[in-house]
Amino acid sequence: MKSKILLSALLLMLSGSVFAQTDSTAVTPATKKYTSGFAVFAEFGLLSNNSFTDMRKQLKLLGTEPFGSLMSSIVLAKRMESDRWISEHRLILMNSTKPNNEVDKKRASLWGVGLGFNFGPKLVNTPKWNVFIPIGVDAMFYKLGIKSNYSASLTKVISSPASYQAVKLYTGSLNLNAGIGVDYKTGIMPKHFDKFYISSKLAYHLPVVTTGQWRGENVQVTDVDTFKPNQLYLSIGIVMTPKSKHGKWGGMN
Repeated sequence: MKSKILLSALLLMLSGSVFAQTDSTAVTPATKKYTSGFAVFAEFGLLSNNSFTDMRKQLKLLGTEPFGSLMSSIVLAKRMESDRWISEHRLILMNSTKPNNEVDKKRASLWGVGLGFNFGPKLVNTPKWNVFIPIGVDAMFYKLGIKSNYSASLTKVISSPASYQAVKLYTGSLNLNAGIGVDYKTGIMPKHFDKFYISSKLAYHLPVVTTGQWRGENVQVTDVDTFKPNQLYLSIGIVMTPKSKHGKWGGMN
C-alpha cells in the first residue's frame, strides 16, 4: 500500500512538471531560469529496521561482531532550483562499519553505494527560507563483508589460501522516497557564493524492488533475510551555489 501511494505521488509530481513546461502562459521567463550548485549531506536513520536488526542478531549468534547499529550515509548532490522547483542528483555512500583491528576475531561490515534523483515544488520561498516537498528514487547496491585478520604462518596461507579469504556478499534495491525539506538561506561568503544554505530533509525511504537473497561470486545464501532499508531518514548539510557568469541555466522549456 505504501509503495502504491509513493509511486502515485511521484507520477503526479512528474506530470505536474511536464504541464509546467508546456504551459507557456503559466510561467514567466524569471521562473524558467535554474541556478545550479552542489550539496553535501549527512543522512541518519531514525527508526529501527527489522531486516537490519535481524542480520545483526544472526551475526552475533554465529560468533561474528556485527556492523554498527546506525544506518548512516554521506550524500553528495548537484542541486538545481528555480523560484518554484528544486531537483537534486544524488550520490549516496552508506556505511555501518565499526572500526576494529583485532586479530583472529570475526567481524562484519556493511556498506552501500547508489545513485538517486529528487524533484519537488517549493511550498515557501522567502529571502530566508525554502520549504519544499522532495520526491524521488534511489538505486542502491550493498555489500556485506566478514573478515577476521587471521594470523597464520606463510606455509598455512600458501597451502590453503581459501581458508583466509574474507566473505563478500552482495544485494541491491530500488527505493522510493518522499518527505519535506527546509533550507535556511544564510548569505555566508557572498563574495564566493550566490547562495549558501543550511539544508535539512525528513524523508521516508521505501524499497519497491530488491535483488533477493544475498549472493557471492559462487553462492546464494538462503538463511539471511533480504536487506530492505525502509526507514525514516534525517538529512542535514549545506548547499552552495558558486558565483559564476554562467550560473543561470535554461530550464523548463
